[in-house]
Amino acid sequence: MTASPHSDSAAALEPARRDPLFAAAINDLVGGLGRWRLWTALAWEDLKATYRRSVIGVLWISLSFAVFVAVKVLIFGSFVQGREIEYFGAYLMLGFFCWVFFTQIVTGAPSVFVTAESWIRNDPIELSVFAYQGVVRSMFDLAFTGITAAGFYLYFGQGADWTALLVIPALALYILNAIWVMLLLGIICARFRDLTHLINTIMRVMLFLTPILWLPEQLGEQIMQYLWWNPFAHFIWILRTPLLDGMLATESWIFVGVITVLGWSSAFIVFALFRRRVVFWL
Repeated sequence: MTASPHSDSAAALEPARRDPLFAAAINDLVGGLGRWRLWTALAWEDLKATYRRSVIGVLWISLSFAVFVAVKVLIFGSFVQGREIEYFGAYLMLGFFCWVFFTQIVTGAPSVFVTAESWIRNDPIELSVFAYQGVVRSMFDLAFTGITAAGFYLYFGQGADWTALLVIPALALYILNAIWVMLLLGIICARFRDLTHLINTIMRVMLFLTPILWLPEQLGEQIMQYLWWNPFAHFIWILRTPLLDGMLATESWIFVGVITVLGWSSAFIVFALFRRRVVFWL
């Protein structure tokens, strides 16, 4: 007796039915992580394509960062009172160093799956691969700006003690949070495309609401009690405070820790529930 086509289809779908959504999401995240050669190669190719046929290539990343910092220190440094210009220069430079990474992650996340449409439609590959690719792509830029930032840090003559080692876990948290942002916004914005433009608009505004171009004491306690809830500020403080003030920004570490847990919880639930629908939204 031969099996009907309908019975064959039902048998093929049975493993997927038995596979819980959350277990499948974990398998996707772990399996995608194992394809590190693929997402690293894709990120590197994307970087090379961006600067292909330019004279100085990827050095444009460092050059544009250096020009921005120099111009902003020159303009805003004249408004600083009670602080040395060297301190403010390092303050602005480190803040912008963090902000470049934040901006690339948040504004790049909405299109992370949309730009990979051909891969997702034609290849049986984990969806998380493209989130990892987006994070690594931004990490390449972070590395090039980091070299320039180190040069500025030495130029401004800012000393550092053992607290400077906190930069390592701070950067690790940046990367850990960048992954869930890619997953969460990538899925939501694949379904609701208008959110991409809204996010870009919000990020332009947040640049001026984040302590990068100004010092907290310049605004006063009344305004800072509201801006304290800006998550970007705390992500900057966990890296900048140890380097400039030699102190542990305890409140900011707690704030970032809570954001990390809540963000990953939300992203994982959304990823588990809707990852199989992304292909239909592209």
